[in-house]
Amino acid sequence: MLFHLLTTDSVQHVYGPRTLASSAALALADRQVARLVDEVRSSGAASRTTILIVSDHGFATAKRQIRPAALLKERGIRNVIVVPEGGTAMLYGDVPTGVFEGVEGISRVIPPGEFAALGYPAPGPRMGNLVLAAAEGYAFSGSAEGPVVGPLPAGANPGNHGYLNSNPDMRPIFIAWGAGIEPGARVEGIRTIDLAPTIARLLGFEMTGSDGKPIAGLSRRPAAR
Repeated sequence: MLFHLLTTDSVQHVYGPRTLASSAALALADRQVARLVDEVRSSGAASRTTILIVSDHGFATAKRQIRPAALLKERGIRNVIVVPEGGTAMLYGDVPTGVFEGVEGISRVIPPGEFAALGYPAPGPRMGNLVLAAAEGYAFSGSAEGPVVGPLPAGANPGNHGYLNSNPDMRPIFIAWGAGIEPGARVEGIRTIDLAPTIARLLGFEMTGSDGKPIAGLSRRPAAR
């Protein structure tokens, strides 16, 4: 069964992480998980049930916004589409790389030759021709209006994701409990693509044709033959 809790994501996008609102949202989510665990135990199904708690990203707070489209507009560069993703922005079109060098808040300008090392696909319909990475405390906007770099409106403290995966704040949650899980096991460096093969092994079979691998040191259930 898949049970999706939405509140933690929506609240942190609006109010940011490590705030009173985000703590309340996490406490609410924790209570819902507790209800599921209690029900599993009271039904007598605990010995054959595994619970995994996962998320798809972490959150970081930004105080200032970078508007790449505003800079392109100032420079008279047209036919370039900016797709902001919080801590990064993808640019589609013929973008001169040097345009963004030295711009406040941009920590890195990533050309296609560096995509593979970061796990990005090659430029194409679903991938830009250039990626911009934000420094700590900055996030990207898709607006072409206003200053190229400026503060967020008073009182705004939104949470963002999309930063490079070297940012520890982007690490998601992973907790495993129940049947097939080694008690007290601690694992590091889990990749999202490893989750499905791990679940498959817990169910007693092997997932083939996947780039992911079962998480080592987590399961005590032998792989299916």
